[in-house]
Amino acid sequence: MTPTSIYLIFAKLLQLISSAGDLSFDDINTNQSPPYSIHLPVVDQNNPVKMLKFFFVAALVPALVMANVNFRACPNGAPTPTSLTVNACSGSECILVAGQPVNARANGIVSPVGSATATAHIVARVAGLDVGLELPAELENACLAGLVGGCPVVAGTAFDYVLLDDSLDVPARDIPVEIEVGLTGDGGVALACVLFDARIQ
Repeated sequence: MTPTSIYLIFAKLLQLISSAGDLSFDDINTNQSPPYSIHLPVVDQNNPVKMLKFFFVAALVPALVMANVNFRACPNGAPTPTSLTVNACSGSECILVAGQPVNARANGIVSPVGSATATAHIVARVAGLDVGLELPAELENACLAGLVGGCPVVAGTAFDYVLLDDSLDVPARDIPVEIEVGLTGDGGVALACVLFDARIQ
């Protein structure tokens, strides 16, 4: 099942929930393209029926809209996360659109070494050749933008990393690529790194 079909099923589910009562979802767009967004309504906390519906929907949003992406370790042997989500990608199917936002999250990274700093990098390759994907300068310092809770990275303690890029900046289009995202700490030590496959349109 593709991310698009998952989103459409979820949107229809929300509409059915809405039609069964007086909980309204005004911002569901079944014609929307990735990355998807669904706006949950403001609910009357004194109405138990509405609150029950709201919590049911809120619990389904991350499970259905953000699916895990298949990934593999980098050649440098850096730690990998327990899970990775990228936009509405699922499994080995990941389509990224140049000029559109990228929302990625790596959960449960455990580094064997600590670091007071963390520098992020991203590379996209075709047959081993760099195609020119660039990380905005303001996102390079992962202590300020990326590491949930900031620095330092504590050895043996799990941490999460979030990449929120407002506009994917890459010159090459409509090609399958291997994307590498990594974090480097004090003295160039590798704190984390993942590889995943995608197609940039």
